[in-house]
Amino acid sequence: MSAGTASLLLQRATLEAEVDAAAWPHIVITRDSTTGFVTYTGPFATGLEALTSAHHVLAEHREALHDVDDGRTTWPFTLTVAPLFPR
Repeated sequence: MSAGTASLLLQRATLEAEVDAAAWPHIVITRDSTTGFVTYTGPFATGLEALTSAHHVLAEHREALHDVDDGRTTWPFTLTVAPLFPR
């Protein structure tokens, strides 16, 4: 098998795995950038539901965190959406 064929097969397998993963339950991981404190929200039935929840968190905090002086929003936390694969 050529290197190009192997690369295409690997890309296809990766995409299929990502599509399958979206159907698994997901959690939203929130990490405080200053303290490193981590919280988990969920599980949500699908990746889309978890992304929607993360979007709502950002929407709730966007106005409060907007810096009027320089027009930027500084986020004191990070959000990560992660699948929960079966054991």
